[in-house]
Amino acid sequence: MNRLRRPLGFTLVELLVVIAIIGILIALLLPAVQAAREAARRSQCTNNLKQAGLGLHNYHSTAKVFPFMRGGTDTGIGDTSNQGTMSGWVSLLPYLEQAPLYARINTAGVYGAPWPAWGWNPTYPPAGAAAINPWTSTQVPALACPSDPDCVKRTYQFWGRPYGKTDYGFCTGDCPGGIESGSAAAPQQPRGIFGPHFTTDIALVRDGTANTVALGEIITGTAANQIKGGVWSQGTWDNTIAPTSCLAHVGTAGQYTPPTAGDIWRGNCWCQGYAAHVAFNTAIAPNGPSCSNWRGQPGFYTAQSYHAGGVNVCMADGAVRFISETIDTGNSAISWNTYNGTGANATPMGPSPYGVWGALGSRAGGEPLGNF
Repeated sequence: MNRLRRPLGFTLVELLVVIAIIGILIALLLPAVQAAREAARRSQCTNNLKQAGLGLHNYHSTAKVFPFMRGGTDTGIGDTSNQGTMSGWVSLLPYLEQAPLYARINTAGVYGAPWPAWGWNPTYPPAGAAAINPWTSTQVPALACPSDPDCVKRTYQFWGRPYGKTDYGFCTGDCPGGIESGSAAAPQQPRGIFGPHFTTDIALVRDGTANTVALGEIITGTAANQIKGGVWSQGTWDNTIAPTSCLAHVGTAGQYTPPTAGDIWRGNCWCQGYAAHVAFNTAIAPNGPSCSNWRGQPGFYTAQSYHAGGVNVCMADGAVRFISETIDTGNSAISWNTYNGTGANATPMGPSPYGVWGALGSRAGGEPLGNF
């Protein structure tokens, strides 16, 4: 007697159920995988800062000072030097496992061509200089955070040629004024550890190396209207301006308002020492906006990252800490000029008006700090 047998295989309903279960599992696992990958990227980013902090101290052991944010030969426009625009990252190259690149920069007469020690001004080299010694376009692995996918692309160009980028900057303190003031002959002391032409030794970090930020994260700019990586570049931003004036330009969807007055200077040239490229200050909380009229002018240059909730910083003692974007910033509605009568581009004295974050940026503000 023949019996009706069920066909081998799945019914359409069973197949749909299996597909639905697999879809649910993928939906549950994908965020976990993405979180694990970001954790790995953040760990690498932290390690980069640790190596940079170690490099700072090795440099200090040799030179007895920390490097400048911006400096070098500075004999005026039209000379064949770098005109004092060399970034502090150049000085740190030998301590970031980049001794050959450092030697290439520091060598005169490269490939039989006239080449001054320390190279040309990275922004305005003579014709053919980039082809002779294109070190400015070199991407230094230790200066790239894996969480920033644009840092290693080298797609941004100044004056027709690409530059290597950086996701890390020097802390200039907690005020907008003075961070681009002074000269090689008469450097101006910054509120923080780093400034143009000024070199700080540990003895000048009177707030304590564990309480003073030395290095931190910045984001390479890709779109002028984006808060992360972009700079609102209208008006004057010095000690007469309060942080709230810059914060007022925060719009929706991570953009400035209006979105047509920005520039993408941040992190886009590791060898060029202007604050817009390689520095930050601590007047505005991490991942906030940046405001400056030009890349070599005073302004609010803010620490930023693609890590959720904050940024990594390296303290002056070499320890790396994660700073929340909700950290206390004190009275953001007051300017330094109103706070203590400081001139537009002078270096203020005394405690910071910008809370814990401001106090962490100053090296000799005298602010009491507990856990943060």
